[in-house]
Amino acid sequence: TWTTALTDFSNDELRLLIRFFVCAERLLPGWEAGSTSPAIWANKLLKSRGARLDQNELAWIRANTDNRFIPNGGL
Repeated sequence: TWTTALTDFSNDELRLLIRFFVCAERLLPGWEAGSTSPAIWANKLLKSRGARLDQNELAWIRANTDNRFIPNGGL
């Protein structure tokens, strides 16, 4: 479902949405998503387009979330 919802977003918009969902999960009660986080699906869509997150983006995610599944989902 998330893949369909995110398809029309540009790569830059997907990057911003990843940040939004990371912050929302951290700051808003009840937004904890674990392995179903939309940030994971946005990252998967970026990867499928050949637009991987860079080291700075990955470092920012690690610094701003306790969700061990973001950005790659369950391994």
